[in-house]
Amino acid sequence: VSIDDPLVFLSQPDSILLPRSFAAPRGLDVGAILELETPTGRRWFTVRGLIEPEGMGRVHGGNLVVMDIFAAEKAFTRPGLINRVDVVVARDRDVATVRKALASALPEGLRVTAPAQRKVDLHRIMRSVQVMLQGVSLLVLLAAFLIVFNRLSAVFEARIWQVGVMRAMGLRPRDVWLELLAESSLIGAAGVAVGLASGVGLARLMLPVLATTTALASKLTVPSARFTVGWGSLATAAILGVGATLLAAALPAWRAARTSTAAVLGGDSARALDARRSVGPGRDLPPSLRRGLRRPSARRGPPQRVAPRADCVREPDAPAGGGRPRP
Repeated sequence: VSIDDPLVFLSQPDSILLPRSFAAPRGLDVGAILELETPTGRRWFTVRGLIEPEGMGRVHGGNLVVMDIFAAEKAFTRPGLINRVDVVVARDRDVATVRKALASALPEGLRVTAPAQRKVDLHRIMRSVQVMLQGVSLLVLLAAFLIVFNRLSAVFEARIWQVGVMRAMGLRPRDVWLELLAESSLIGAAGVAVGLASGVGLARLMLPVLATTTALASKLTVPSARFTVGWGSLATAAILGVGATLLAAALPAWRAARTSTAAVLGGDSARALDARRSVGPGRDLPPSLRRGLRRPSARRGPPQRVAPRADCVREPDAPAGGGRPRP
């Protein structure tokens, strides 16, 4: 340990020692100021010395801060309270035997764990966080599926007249269905592209926050988070997004494609006729619709003469003498 003035280190409550392997990559030296998270908030500490990367300096891979015990109690717990003790086992002793001996000597409520067990616990925590994020992603995908299904159902219902025209031109239901699916896939691909870009940007912003929260919850040094994008993850997200869009569009598109031409066209004519009968010719309608509902007799053009209808009965032949026939 290299300390310029041990008396200053013991007398100042903000004094700390850092391993050289920890200080060098971060550009810290003796006299530098370092901010640390404490139970009472963030506090500033002064580096009073450096520890060589051997012995105590190798604990936790060099991610270590050494303080006077009384200053550490005041900053991180409370006076008289110690929340953790590290024991270095000699090379000729069995770790399991020492662990059992310590557990039998300590009062009830205290735990004795090996570093390997702590590593397993950290991996379990990280797997739990990953499973939670995957579950949230699946819920968002399900919500997107329902939204797309409802929206496309309304869109295809509004375009049922166009579908009827396509069917009247000779297209088979399968061709119409594939055409609607192709349109839906283009919309889904555009949405997936926007979603991937937004997701990558949001992940880049949230990664430092997530890394800091996990490290503080596990009582570890906050690592320098490095963001990387895997092409496999992007491909999986794109396939799931487009696949969800096609599944959401399949049923509405099939129902629209199976609608008969007669039902579409006839249903539209019947609705127009019902509207005309309910309101009468030209009553309670705007002028633009009145012109379309005028009676045939009101059309422009020269009047047409219609021969009067008469029921004629053949009269008997006129009498000889040239009498006039009765009208």
